Amino acid sequence: MDKLRQQAITPQHTRYTGGGREARRYRALALKEQGWKQARIAEELGVTPGAVSQWLKRAREEGRAALQSRKGGGPKPRLQDEEIRRLPDLLARGPQAYGFRGNSWTRSRIIAVIQQVYGVQFSHGHIGRIMRKSGVRLRESSLARH
Repeated sequence: MDKLRQQAITPQHTRYTGGGREARRYRALALKEQGWKQARIAEELGVTPGAVSQWLKRAREEGRAALQSRKGGGPKPRLQDEEIRRLPDLLARGPQAYGFRGNSWTRSRIIAVIQQVYGVQFSHGHIGRIMRKSGVRLRESSLARH
C-alpha cells in the first residue's frame, strides 16, 4: 500500500459527524496538496467529486479557514433568550393588565401579549415551545411556573 493511501482516511472505518466533517475537508485539501486528483480524493473520503470541488474552491478563494465548521443556518430567533426569560414576569401581571377579561391565560392570549410587547407573532404550536423554554405552563384557570 502506498504511503499516501496509508495517510488517507478510509470512509469504511470512519463516521463523519461534527468536527469529523471539518477534518474530512482539511484532509481533502491535504491530499490535493500532495497531488491527488479530485475524483480519487472523493472516492477515498466517501463523498461526491462535487463536494470535494466545492471545498477546494472555498479554500482557494477564502483560505484554509473557510473549511472550518460554520454555525448552522436557519432563521434568527424572533425572541432573544432574555425576552423569553422575562415571559413569566410579563404574565405574572395577569391577563387584565393587557386588556383581557378574567384571570385565565390561554395560548391565544399569550401570543397576543408577546405581539403587543415585542411586536412578533407566533403560532399556537410554537408558543408552546417558547412557554416550555421559559418555564411557563398552563393549568386550568391559572398559570404555573416550573
